Amino acid sequence: MTTLANHPVIPVRRFDPMLISLGLIGAGSLLFIAAALNRSLFLTNLAAGIVSAGLLGVPVVLAMQGRLSTMPRGLLIIGSVAILQGLHTVEHVVQIVQSYRLDLPPIRSLGIVSSLNVEWVHFGWNWIAWFGVVAAWRLGVRGRWMVLLFVWITAHSIEHTYMLWRYLTVLRRLDDLGLPHLGSSEVLPGFFGRDGFLSRTFPGTRGMLGPFTAAPRVAVHLWWNVGEMALLTASLLAAKIVRLGAPDVRRVPSSAETGV
Repeated sequence: MTTLANHPVIPVRRFDPMLISLGLIGAGSLLFIAAALNRSLFLTNLAAGIVSAGLLGVPVVLAMQGRLSTMPRGLLIIGSVAILQGLHTVEHVVQIVQSYRLDLPPIRSLGIVSSLNVEWVHFGWNWIAWFGVVAAWRLGVRGRWMVLLFVWITAHSIEHTYMLWRYLTVLRRLDDLGLPHLGSSEVLPGFFGRDGFLSRTFPGTRGMLGPFTAAPRVAVHLWWNVGEMALLTASLLAAKIVRLGAPDVRRVPSSAETGV
């Protein structure tokens, strides 16, 4: 008679809570598509909240698994920048839905934290991220993806510096004229896009460079942030700190293999 003891023991893979965070990010991303198709502000805000919860859940899960305490400081820094950049990119996706699907004017297509000054928020965050990338490099997180990331984030930060300078210049002119500060001054373009530096300085290039001189600011900066997020993810994958799914279950050698 066959007994339970004669059946081989099948190791059970422990469920990884990281799957919940990844599931929230995926579900929220699909909800963004539904929000755009249905032109729904409610679904847009709900999608932003779900994706943000998934992103914030990543460090919580890593802490639960005791992996944060063993992670090298450089990887911890670049990982933190990636999560915060993910939240920042969510804000840009919301702006796209507000502008292109909800047909809101630029002054109202400012994302979730629109009560804050857009120029100072984006200027501050981009330079914080820049210092984070530099710190991670100095602590040993290197490679070709990190080089590309550094070039990209440096160019992005310089553009936001130029945009902040334009914004402050407009404010000074309004003060000189005795006029109130207009919120529309917070949506001035930078180097690229419609009415940007490249378009205004070299008007003959508008037809040749396409979106680089014709796209609105909200679209230009979505792609800035998507590129930055992609390079951050590639840098993390190259550094081998991203682990999807449950921890590996190592096979226990049989008695025949061990000779016992």
